[in-house]
Amino acid sequence: MDFALNEQQRMIQSLARDFAEKTLRPRAREIDRTSEWPADIVEGLAKLGFLGLPYPQEYGGAGADYLSYVLAVEEMSRVAMVGGALIAIGALSEEALFTFGTEEQKRQHLPPLLRGEHMGIFAFTEPGTGSDPRAITSVAKPDGDSYLISGEKTFASLAPGAKVAVIFAKDETEQVTAFIVDPLAPGFTIGKHWETMGLRGSGTSPSSWPMSGCRRRISWARRGGASTSCSTPSMWGS
Repeated sequence: MDFALNEQQRMIQSLARDFAEKTLRPRAREIDRTSEWPADIVEGLAKLGFLGLPYPQEYGGAGADYLSYVLAVEEMSRVAMVGGALIAIGALSEEALFTFGTEEQKRQHLPPLLRGEHMGIFAFTEPGTGSDPRAITSVAKPDGDSYLISGEKTFASLAPGAKVAVIFAKDETEQVTAFIVDPLAPGFTIGKHWETMGLRGSGTSPSSWPMSGCRRRISWARRGGASTSCSTPSMWGS
């Protein structure tokens, strides 16, 4: 078996290393000091296609493979963890939508995410229960052809640049369900970003919604933990 990188992978690795050294490194200390949202870095990653590397071009992705994605995350993280985090954390909502969303949902939500026009929040962890899906306290109640969601999440990264959120809550059958929500909608509140020790600049913030309407549940709503088992590998590159 040949473990050597192919031409496309070497090219992406080289582009990522060049961007990390010439653009990210000069900004790394300032981002770490202030923890401000690095809009310029996000824009640069988007121009290179790094926010949609492993996804098909028909949805706005770069059409590369997952190893290319891992190489890009590795090169960014070697210089500053926030660079890798912008790609990897963004992939959580992207992977969920790509793998389990309906065709309509993919075509509506993936292109702006994969082109870097805005970011997506993957809201799972809660302040009182952590990331245990069985202990989720956020609830979703049917409201006509939609749902009303109430609850609170923590560690909602990429919040400053987000215009779509994949939120987990228990539906009327007590099943853990994912919903596509507009984080700019009335009733959805994103708090001030946490002053973390690491991953500064990733916009990790608490979020809450006393009763916020959602657009639509993702098609894999009743598959229980399938959502996190699918999305987490894209975050860790495994």
